Amino acid sequence: NMDIVSGDLYVLSWILTLMFLKTGLVKVTSRLFPKEHQQTSEEFVLYASVCPTKSFGYTPPPRGYMFVIGFIRLLRSCFVACYRITPLDVFSILCHDDAFNLQS
Repeated sequence: NMDIVSGDLYVLSWILTLMFLKTGLVKVTSRLFPKEHQQTSEEFVLYASVCPTKSFGYTPPPRGYMFVIGFIRLLRSCFVACYRITPLDVFSILCHDDAFNLQS
C-alpha cells in the first residue's frame, strides 16, 4: 500500500515538473510555444497593472513581470524534479500557487 502511494507521488511530481516547465517556458521565450506566449503576453498587461508591488508605487513592465514569473516557474520545476515532495506539499502546490514548502 505504501509503495503505491510512493509511486503515485513520484508520477505526480513529474507531472507537476512538466506543468511548471511548460508554463515557465511559455513566459520566458516565444520560440517553443509562440501562440501561447503571445496570449500570455496580452494577459500580463492586465496582471502588471494589479501586481502587488503597485501598492508600493512600482508597476512593473508587463514583459519583465512575465519573464520573472516564468523564471520562477522554471526554478519550481527544477525543485519539484530534484527533491522528494510530501503529500502536503503536493496539496499546497495544487491549491495555493505561492505556497511551496519542500522537505529534503
